[in-house]
Amino acid sequence: MNGIDFTSLIALDKRGIFPYETENVDAFLLRAKETFPPDFVPAEFHDAKPIPPEVIREGGNLTEKLYAFCRTGDRGFFFTRGVGLLGGGCTVCDLESKRCFFLLRAPFARRKKWFCYRRDELLAHELCHVARATVDDPAMEEFFAYQTSFSCLRRAIGDFFSSPYDAIFFLIPTLLLPAASFAKLMWFPHLPLWCFYLLLGAVMGFFAIRSRLRRRLISRAMRKLSKFGVRQPLAVLFRSTQKEMKEISALSGLAEWQKWLEEKSAKSLRWGIISRRFCA
Repeated sequence: MNGIDFTSLIALDKRGIFPYETENVDAFLLRAKETFPPDFVPAEFHDAKPIPPEVIREGGNLTEKLYAFCRTGDRGFFFTRGVGLLGGGCTVCDLESKRCFFLLRAPFARRKKWFCYRRDELLAHELCHVARATVDDPAMEEFFAYQTSFSCLRRAIGDFFSSPYDAIFFLIPTLLLPAASFAKLMWFPHLPLWCFYLLLGAVMGFFAIRSRLRRRLISRAMRKLSKFGVRQPLAVLFRSTQKEMKEISALSGLAEWQKWLEEKSAKSLRWGIISRRFCA
């Protein structure tokens, strides 16, 4: 990483634009420059009201406090169709341009709260997903995104479902239980329902244990980073993969951490930026 001017790279990091693991400086700067041209509007949203930058900044204020970044170049639209019956918003990607943008339910254009959602919380959640996309670590994705929530419950259980397969895994026993109850009532009076409750409990127990293990890992890694004198350890972990968190939590002392950091920074542009911004 010798000879690289990290000033502009750190500025991009502050905006929540991180390099891919295999990306070199030139490719990263080119991609960052083309992240979102000012006139980019997908065809299906030409009539939708755009989300003003100052509204997106509401979410950026939350991510700045937690993870030391505030994305400023993202685009979004107030558009109810496509966010679900009770959904407040989502992130979608345009397949042609390969760019992501936000959708917020139309009432958020006039108010900061709708149903059980807050506009700033929704935007912060989606900003986390967009920023961490280049880290390519879906296992920890929902944990970080849900830490922006004002709800203790959402912060506690938001990462139970970390992939579409988890939702299917949960739905199978959930749907089996009423089906078995109906079958017992109509045809099989001796059908043991307890096994279906047990299956549902086992699935929820699996999600809870997995979530707990992830949180323990993050706590251990944060304690180690704090011990090593790292500024804003949670922000560093936000930019890390689960594998890297495990490696950090296993380090025994400052000398070992410095050696690990030096080796990572030599191989990874992402860690070169992290080390100079948070660990110098």
